[in-house]
Amino acid sequence: MFRFAPLLLALIAGVPAALAVDEAPEFADVLGTLPLDQELDARGNLGGVAVDRLGFVYVANFRDALWRISPDGQVTTLTRSLYGSSGVAIDARGDVLQANFFGNTITRIRRTGEVEPFVTEGLNGPVGIAIGPDDLAYVCNCTGNTLSRITREGVAEPFAESDLFACPNGISFGGDGALYVTNFNNHEILRVTTDGEVGRFATVPGGAGNAHIAYSKGFFYVTKIIANRLVKIAETGEITPLAGTGQPGHDDGSALTASLHRPNGIAVSPAGDLLYVNTLVGEYSKPQRSRITVRTVELMTLTEALEEAWDRGGPDAVRAAYGRYRSDPVRGRENTAGEMISYGYSFLRDRKVPEALLIFGLNAASYPDNPAAQFHLGEAHRYIGQADRAIAQYEQVLKLDPEHAAAKSRLSQLRGDGD
Repeated sequence: MFRFAPLLLALIAGVPAALAVDEAPEFADVLGTLPLDQELDARGNLGGVAVDRLGFVYVANFRDALWRISPDGQVTTLTRSLYGSSGVAIDARGDVLQANFFGNTITRIRRTGEVEPFVTEGLNGPVGIAIGPDDLAYVCNCTGNTLSRITREGVAEPFAESDLFACPNGISFGGDGALYVTNFNNHEILRVTTDGEVGRFATVPGGAGNAHIAYSKGFFYVTKIIANRLVKIAETGEITPLAGTGQPGHDDGSALTASLHRPNGIAVSPAGDLLYVNTLVGEYSKPQRSRITVRTVELMTLTEALEEAWDRGGPDAVRAAYGRYRSDPVRGRENTAGEMISYGYSFLRDRKVPEALLIFGLNAASYPDNPAAQFHLGEAHRYIGQADRAIAQYEQVLKLDPEHAAAKSRLSQLRGDGD
C-alpha cells in the first residue's frame, strides 16, 4: 500500500554514507543546535521532548530529571525525583505530564511548580504521551504492549491492545483525529482509531525500530534512534528522509547532509515550523556519563522560498520558484493554500498591490477547487477597485460552495442589490 521514495532507499542501503552537496534538495530544511546555558546530564539514554504554547521546551533524560528550556536556551530543572523519565506532554492547562518508565506511573508538574503523583497504577512501562482534543492523555505501555487512556482524575483505563504492538513507544494525534504510534521493537507505525482499533499505517526500515513521533501541517516526523536519522511521512504513508546521513555526529547545516547522534524525543514548535529533537553526546545504552543536546530542524516553508526568490529576481523568479516548490515530489504534497493567503495579505497591508495579486493568483491557480483561495483573490481585486474581476471570483466561490456567506455578501455589495 505504501511506497518508499528512491532517496530513502538509497540512504537506508548506505549508498552513499553522506549525500553529496549537489544532491541536496533546492528547498532544504536546516539542522541546528539549540545553545543551552547549562548541561543536560544523562547516562547513555534519553527521554521525551515536548513544547508548550509559549515555546518552552521540555526534555527528559530517562533517569530522574526533567528540564524546561526557554526559547533563548535558559535551562530550569523542574524535578530530579523521577524514575525513568520517558515520554512527556503538556495539557491544556499548561501542566506537564511525565511518564516514569520504571515506576509505571505518571508524574504531574503544575505550571506553578508543584510536583505530584498523577497516575499511580494501571500502567506497564509507560513511554509516549499524547493529549487529545478532549484534554485526556493517551499513553503507550511499551512493556505491556497496550495503550491506556487517562481520566482527568488520573485513572488509567484500557484503550487499545493488539498483537501489532511491539513496545509502543511514541504517540501523536494526526490530522484525522486518530492516534499514530511508533513501535520501538520493529519498524511499524500503527494507526489507532478513536474506538481503539489498531491497524498498520507505514513501515520505516533502517535501524532497529522507531523512537518518537510528532505531527504538523499534514506530515508526521519520526526519530530513528539507531539509524541516526529523522524521516518525514505524508498522511498517505509515503516516507522521505528529513535529516541525518545515518553516520553519527553533531554537525549542523542542510538537514540531509548534517548529522545526528541517537535522536529520540521530538516535538513541534507552536508555529509548526521548527522541530526540537534530543540527541546524545556519549555512548548509547551504556551507563557512562553522557549529556543531551537539543537539535532543531528549521522546516523550509513556501513563504521563505518565495522571499528568497523576490530578493533574487522579482516576480519572474517568484513564479519560477513557486512552480518548482509545488512540483517538488515532497513539498508539493503540502497544502499551502492558507499560508499563501496570509502571505498575500502581508503585501496588501504594505500596499504592495502587484505583489499581493501575484501571490493570490498563484494560489488560486494551484487550488481551483478551494473556495478560500478563490475568495481571497476576489478580495484582492475588490481592494484595488477591480469590481468585475472580484465579481467573477466570488461567483466562482459560490460554484464551489453555494452557502459561502462572505462571497454572497460581497456580490450583493458590488452589484448594489437592495438599492
